[in-house]
Amino acid sequence: MSRSFLRGSVRGCLHIVLLMAIVCGVLIEPSVASASHDLDLDPGAHRLRIAARRALAYLSSQLLPDGSLDHRASETEDFILATVAAGRDPNDLVAPSGKSVFDFLAANIADATSDVNRTGKLVQAVVAAGRNPRNFAGQNLLAKIEGPHATAGGFYDPVTGAFNNGINATFHQSNAILGLVAADDDRFPVTAKAVSFLKSLQVTSGPGAGGWPADTTANTNSTAMALMALAARRDHSADPAALAFLHTQQDPATGGFAFTTLGPWGSTDSDPDSDALVVQGLVAARQNPRGRVWTNAHGNALTDVLRFQDPATGGFFFLPGSPPDAFTTSFIPAGLLRSPFPILPDDRDD
Repeated sequence: MSRSFLRGSVRGCLHIVLLMAIVCGVLIEPSVASASHDLDLDPGAHRLRIAARRALAYLSSQLLPDGSLDHRASETEDFILATVAAGRDPNDLVAPSGKSVFDFLAANIADATSDVNRTGKLVQAVVAAGRNPRNFAGQNLLAKIEGPHATAGGFYDPVTGAFNNGINATFHQSNAILGLVAADDDRFPVTAKAVSFLKSLQVTSGPGAGGWPADTTANTNSTAMALMALAARRDHSADPAALAFLHTQQDPATGGFAFTTLGPWGSTDSDPDSDALVVQGLVAARQNPRGRVWTNAHGNALTDVLRFQDPATGGFFFLPGSPPDAFTTSFIPAGLLRSPFPILPDDRDD
């Protein structure tokens, strides 16, 4: 499966019994009520914080003259959001050329708003920086997501509640909801229909039950995104099945998480981007990603993700033996800081 799939642009009765047993275990795990603010309570918090800040420093070194990471809006937006989670002002993210990350996003506004997945993510970045999503680069970004008062317009279908109903609908629906929640504007609400549509995408039976799909296959990344979007609306009704699914995706050899073990691209091998995104999803679902329920004999997602950090640069690589890169690294600091989306100006690791 293409790694761009990670962005969304990216077994029988005995199995059911096993999943139910896992759910019971998940439900008794002490919950995590907040994200990065709880880091100081964990013995390994300092190491995670340093790892996140080294990753952010690496990303700063990778800014291109136009103010972007790899000329991609989504990577650049993830950098902005992680910077806010680390307690820093993303308006200070400026390349040596003098171009800022927001200069890049404004200059590429058509591409950054070409679908609702991209538009929702851009709104989150704009709000996190204390900017106005109703007037960014001369555009009302919220009106691009939906019509005023959830009428037809933008990408929204007021009949179905869908912002997108294609093969990557989970990412599109989730980022649309997260963007609207971040904006917190009564003129552009998240409707009950939009939430219901996202919940309707959850796999209900067979392989992947409890997860959310992309390209028809349930995976950890889509599932984490859906958990964050629903949690942002204070809806945890889908959590038990989703958490049970995530347990089936934990790499027995590392404690980290695979993108998916299912379908033609299935593998049990963990990867750092899935680790980080699952951590965000778990925190949104009021779980402790370092707790016993999410830790096997070899570790958990947060111990696993550190295996992929380059000691020399602080960047992260996707495959052992490969060099670090901005695409892989841009996912990771928010996970290390246990900050689920949407990340707002007050959600800081101060």
